[in-house]
Amino acid sequence: MSILTKSNISRILLKACSPFTYSSIYRVTINNRNLSTVVDSPKKIKLTFYSDKDKYDFEAAVGKTLLFEAKKSNVGIAGICEGKKVCNSCHVHLDKKAYQIVGEPTEEECDIFDLASGIADVYIPGSSRLCCQITVSSELEGAEIFIPRNSLL
Repeated sequence: MSILTKSNISRILLKACSPFTYSSIYRVTINNRNLSTVVDSPKKIKLTFYSDKDKYDFEAAVGKTLLFEAKKSNVGIAGICEGKKVCNSCHVHLDKKAYQIVGEPTEEECDIFDLASGIADVYIPGSSRLCCQITVSSELEGAEIFIPRNSLL
Protein backbone atom coordinates (compact mmCIF):
# COMPACT_ATOMS: atom_id res chain seq x y z
CA MET A 1 0.00 0.00 0.00
CA SER A 2 1.41 3.38 -0.98
CA ILE A 3 1.31 6.50 1.14
CA LEU A 4 -0.88 9.25 -0.26
CA THR A 5 1.28 12.25 -0.89
CA LYS A 6 0.46 15.35 -2.92
CA SER A 7 2.39 13.98 -5.90
CA ASN A 8 0.70 10.53 -5.71
CA ILE A 9 -2.74 12.12 -5.51
CA SER A 10 -1.86 14.39 -8.41
CA ARG A 11 -0.73 11.47 -10.63
CA ILE A 12 -3.86 9.42 -9.85
CA LEU A 13 -6.19 12.32 -10.57
CA LEU A 14 -4.42 13.31 -13.79
CA LYS A 15 -4.96 9.81 -15.17
CA ALA A 16 -8.65 9.70 -14.22
CA CYS A 17 -9.99 13.22 -14.80
CA SER A 18 -10.26 16.12 -17.20
CA PRO A 19 -8.05 19.12 -16.32
CA PHE A 20 -11.00 21.09 -14.89
CA THR A 21 -12.23 18.20 -12.74
CA TYR A 22 -8.66 17.45 -11.72
CA SER A 23 -8.06 20.92 -10.35
CA SER A 24 -11.35 20.92 -8.43
CA ILE A 25 -10.84 17.46 -6.91
CA TYR A 26 -7.15 18.08 -6.22
CA ARG A 27 -7.89 21.23 -4.19
CA VAL A 28 -10.58 19.48 -2.16
CA THR A 29 -8.49 16.34 -1.64
CA ILE A 30 -5.38 18.22 -0.55
CA ASN A 31 -7.39 20.52 1.70
CA ASN A 32 -9.12 17.55 3.33
CA ARG A 33 -5.95 15.52 3.99
CA ASN A 34 -5.58 17.01 7.46
CA LEU A 35 -9.18 16.08 8.27
CA SER A 36 -10.02 19.60 9.30
CA THR A 37 -12.34 21.16 6.80
CA VAL A 38 -13.70 24.64 7.03
CA VAL A 39 -17.18 24.90 5.58
CA ASP A 40 -18.05 28.33 4.26
CA SER A 41 -21.44 29.35 5.53
CA PRO A 42 -23.11 32.32 3.91
CA LYS A 43 -22.99 35.61 5.72
CA LYS A 44 -26.31 36.44 7.37
CA ILE A 45 -27.87 39.82 7.99
CA LYS A 46 -30.79 40.88 10.17
CA LEU A 47 -34.00 42.05 8.51
CA THR A 48 -37.43 43.01 9.77
CA PHE A 49 -40.68 42.49 7.88
CA TYR A 50 -43.88 44.17 9.07
CA SER A 51 -47.53 43.66 8.20
CA ASP A 52 -50.58 45.35 9.65
CA LYS A 53 -50.61 42.89 12.54
CA ASP A 54 -47.26 41.13 12.72
CA LYS A 55 -43.54 41.78 12.96
CA TYR A 56 -41.01 39.25 11.68
CA ASP A 57 -37.35 39.56 12.72
CA PHE A 58 -35.07 37.05 11.02
CA GLU A 59 -31.65 36.48 9.53
CA ALA A 60 -31.24 36.26 5.77
CA ALA A 61 -28.35 34.76 3.84
CA VAL A 62 -26.45 37.17 1.60
CA GLY A 63 -26.80 36.22 -2.07
CA LYS A 64 -30.29 34.70 -1.84
CA THR A 65 -33.46 36.46 -2.88
CA LEU A 66 -35.45 38.33 -0.29
CA LEU A 67 -38.52 36.22 -1.11
CA PHE A 68 -36.62 32.93 -0.64
CA GLU A 69 -35.27 34.01 2.74
CA ALA A 70 -38.64 35.41 3.88
CA LYS A 71 -40.49 32.18 3.00
CA LYS A 72 -37.74 30.09 4.60
CA SER A 73 -38.23 32.12 7.80
CA ASN A 74 -42.04 31.73 7.71
CA VAL A 75 -42.74 35.39 7.04
CA GLY A 76 -46.40 35.71 6.07
CA ILE A 77 -45.82 36.78 2.46
CA ALA A 78 -47.64 35.06 -0.42
CA GLY A 79 -45.02 34.84 -3.20
CA ILE A 80 -47.34 32.63 -5.22
CA CYS A 81 -45.22 32.31 -8.39
CA GLU A 82 -42.06 31.57 -6.33
CA GLY A 83 -40.04 34.34 -8.00
CA LYS A 84 -40.86 33.77 -11.67
CA LYS A 85 -42.05 37.40 -12.14
CA VAL A 86 -45.58 36.52 -13.22
CA CYS A 87 -47.52 37.93 -10.27
CA ASN A 88 -47.22 40.66 -7.69
CA SER A 89 -47.91 38.62 -4.57
CA CYS A 90 -44.46 39.37 -3.14
CA HIS A 91 -44.89 43.14 -3.45
CA VAL A 92 -43.26 44.96 -0.53
CA HIS A 93 -42.50 48.51 0.56
CA LEU A 94 -38.87 49.15 1.46
CA ASP A 95 -37.64 51.83 3.82
CA LYS A 96 -35.90 54.75 2.10
CA LYS A 97 -32.34 53.52 2.76
CA ALA A 98 -33.05 49.98 1.55
CA TYR A 99 -34.76 51.28 -1.60
CA GLN A 100 -31.71 53.39 -2.43
CA ILE A 101 -29.52 50.32 -2.01
CA VAL A 102 -31.58 47.97 -4.23
CA GLY A 103 -32.48 50.67 -6.75
CA GLU A 104 -35.35 51.20 -9.12
CA PRO A 105 -37.35 48.23 -10.42
CA THR A 106 -36.50 46.89 -13.88
CA GLU A 107 -38.85 47.57 -16.77
CA GLU A 108 -40.09 43.98 -16.55
CA GLU A 109 -40.85 44.42 -12.85
CA CYS A 110 -42.70 47.69 -13.60
CA ASP A 111 -44.81 45.81 -16.16
CA ILE A 112 -45.87 43.39 -13.41
CA PHE A 113 -46.97 46.33 -11.29
CA ASP A 114 -48.84 47.89 -14.25
CA LEU A 115 -50.76 44.69 -15.05
CA ALA A 116 -51.65 43.75 -11.49
CA SER A 117 -55.23 44.44 -10.49
CA GLY A 118 -55.61 46.52 -7.38
CA ILE A 119 -51.94 47.40 -7.22
CA ALA A 120 -52.67 51.10 -7.79
CA ASP A 121 -54.05 51.14 -4.25
CA VAL A 122 -50.77 50.01 -2.71
CA TYR A 123 -48.00 50.84 -5.20
CA ILE A 124 -45.74 53.61 -3.89
CA PRO A 125 -43.07 55.01 -6.22
CA GLY A 126 -39.68 55.05 -4.50
CA SER A 127 -40.74 52.29 -2.09
CA SER A 128 -42.49 49.43 -3.92
CA ARG A 129 -40.54 46.42 -5.18
CA LEU A 130 -41.12 42.73 -5.76
CA CYS A 131 -39.03 40.97 -3.13
CA CYS A 132 -38.39 38.05 -5.51
CA GLN A 133 -36.26 40.48 -7.52
CA ILE A 134 -34.14 41.68 -4.62
CA THR A 135 -30.90 39.90 -3.79
CA VAL A 136 -29.94 40.07 -0.13
CA SER A 137 -26.72 42.04 0.33
CA SER A 138 -24.70 43.08 3.37
CA GLU A 139 -25.79 46.68 2.81
CA LEU A 140 -29.40 45.71 3.60
CA GLU A 141 -28.50 44.93 7.24
CA GLY A 142 -31.30 46.22 9.47
CA ALA A 143 -33.69 47.03 6.61
CA GLU A 144 -37.35 47.42 7.47
CA ILE A 145 -39.77 46.01 4.93
CA PHE A 146 -43.55 46.40 5.00
CA ILE A 147 -45.86 43.78 3.48
CA PRO A 148 -49.05 45.36 2.07
CA ARG A 149 -52.33 43.60 2.69
CA ASN A 150 -52.57 42.24 -0.88
CA SER A 151 -49.27 40.33 -0.45
CA LEU A 152 -50.12 38.59 2.81
CA LEU A 153 -50.86 34.86 3.04
